[in-house]
Amino acid sequence: MNINDLIFRWVTYGDPDYLALVQLRREVLRYPLNLDYTEEDLKKDACYYHIGAFTKDTNTAVGNIILTDITNDTCRIRQLAVRSDLQHSGIGKTLMYVVETHAKIVEEVSTIFLHSRESAVPFYKKLGYNIEGDSFEEVGLVHYKMVKKL
Repeated sequence: MNINDLIFRWVTYGDPDYLALVQLRREVLRYPLNLDYTEEDLKKDACYYHIGAFTKDTNTAVGNIILTDITNDTCRIRQLAVRSDLQHSGIGKTLMYVVETHAKIVEEVSTIFLHSRESAVPFYKKLGYNIEGDSFEEVGLVHYKMVKKL
């Protein structure tokens, strides 16, 4: 699939596109760990900004990213997920670019951070993120806090 075959757009909590993104997040991020989201987890989503990547022809959700915790000049990225068969296609990189651009221009933040699974550290390093502090466990996996100045 080509990036030009996709639409990247903001998604409203609770609408059908949001529900499609939640299902994508489940399939990519939770089910492989034998986990799921609780109702409490999903209620928190109401306060977050959601961006999805959707196919132009069928409006199928293939990528997700969330922007949260916007305070003063810092914000956080969460739940970057790309459909497994489309990983390494540029969708994740494009979602990162969209959310970073919004954070810098609209939210006027200068620092963005995320919690990266150990396996994703090389991806984020290529995008200019640096590890800050020691590793820690989250959802049963080793994670690192990674930070980028915008």
